[in-house]
Amino acid sequence: MFDDSTSGAKPKPRILFVEDEATLREHLAQKLGDEYVVDTAGNGNEALLAVMRAKPGLVVTDIVMPDMDGVELLKTLRQSPGTRSIPVLLMSGRAADEYRIEGFDQGADGFLAKPYTERELRALIGSMLRSAQERAEAAGHEAREQVEQQAAIDRAALKRVRAELHSREEQLRQNRLVLDSLKAADRRKVESVETLACELRELLTPIRDGLDVLRSRSSADEMSGNIVNVLDHQILHLIRLVDDLLNVGRITSRSVEPNRE
Repeated sequence: MFDDSTSGAKPKPRILFVEDEATLREHLAQKLGDEYVVDTAGNGNEALLAVMRAKPGLVVTDIVMPDMDGVELLKTLRQSPGTRSIPVLLMSGRAADEYRIEGFDQGADGFLAKPYTERELRALIGSMLRSAQERAEAAGHEAREQVEQQAAIDRAALKRVRAELHSREEQLRQNRLVLDSLKAADRRKVESVETLACELRELLTPIRDGLDVLRSRSSADEMSGNIVNVLDHQILHLIRLVDDLLNVGRITSRSVEPNRE
């Protein structure tokens, strides 16, 4: 759209002048060359090739041309995303009104009737280029605003996600504290059961020893022997219960694994 081949100088806008009359085309290209970089084409097909080589900031095209006329050129430019925004100035002194109307329907940005003066053409080209530049700047500003708005939305969403993660981490920390407290309580309970079982076993041992002594002395007395046997049976039952308490404590504390049969 601009030619910056001259170092340090303000780049000249690039325009494409499409005209089938070679003399007029070259004359205007030479005249406008002091202010613009002017590419030329003799018809719509040549114009498309020129656009592919170097995208212009403005296309000035005659309507009535061989091979591809100006309206067809305009249609083709508007169909491609890469050239859709290029402003197009239509010119003609012979085209019927329907061609001019169709040109505006297809998105022409201006129309200049032949014959025209060089001053008139320069004024219209300058006005259209300024309008295109203002539209591009406005679009760029709008795009930047949209990017900034999206960035603000993304930052707010990220802040919410971080806050949610922090809340979940805090909840997990609280859960771990509760779990650790429950585990500690279980350990204390198991330790208490084991201590109680050991103390009971220590108490039962001398009782059983005493029963053995009574059994040896009451062998002649049938009733005393029966009482001793009953007491011995109950003592053995208590011992098994105490052993079960110890085993439950060991299994709960995972010091032993149960043998499932």
